[in-house]
Amino acid sequence: MLNLYKLLITVVFLFIFSLGCDNNNNATIPDDSPIPPNPQDWVCPSSVVNLSQCKIDSWCAANEDRGEPAPPGLRNPPPLSDLAMKNMFDAQYQEFVRDRRYANELDWNRDLNWRMTGPYLGAFGFGEFFGVHSSAVRIYYSPEVIKWLCDGRVGEIPDGAMIIKEQHPINESLGIITDEDGCMEIPVSVTPTSWTTYIKNNSASFDGWYQGSVRAASTENPEPLWEIGNPPQAV
Repeated sequence: MLNLYKLLITVVFLFIFSLGCDNNNNATIPDDSPIPPNPQDWVCPSSVVNLSQCKIDSWCAANEDRGEPAPPGLRNPPPLSDLAMKNMFDAQYQEFVRDRRYANELDWNRDLNWRMTGPYLGAFGFGEFFGVHSSAVRIYYSPEVIKWLCDGRVGEIPDGAMIIKEQHPINESLGIITDEDGCMEIPVSVTPTSWTTYIKNNSASFDGWYQGSVRAASTENPEPLWEIGNPPQAV
């Protein structure tokens, strides 16, 4: 029988920001599915932390240094009508992401560690993953997003704010450990192999977010840069 490994939620009080990405509570499970039909059974109860508003306020007060905003040249994506400027912007932004400047230079707040987005059935790397994403994730938040969260999520997130989701395939390099209840934990820090990105800009798209997906550049089998960025450079 295959083992069902359950999601261990590891969070800093507010670092559960969702754009419809990591919330699987409304999933419809087929009758013949090997996983329990109730999504609550996929989560380890001991990992769910309900923090009081007082503790949230204390964290915000103690962590007023939340890193530096993104560079001015990366905060305002050009419109699709200006393809030359869009190409230039996309190339610069992909370099910013691949170099992890948001972490190495700007010191943004992030999830406590890498985490899964759903339960896993079978041997890691060879089984079946029932998460929203096909990878483990770790999310970074620009200071504007943290301020919005600390202010009670009132009003709109300002243009130029960013959320960057690091992603890594589910395999042995994650060092996933499980306990007797099948709860998963990722104790190591790995280098992301891809990213999902969000830039807040009300004029950039219908929903106000300039979204993209970037893969790490390969030195062994290099691909044209326009093929490994989304939005891609226009050709």
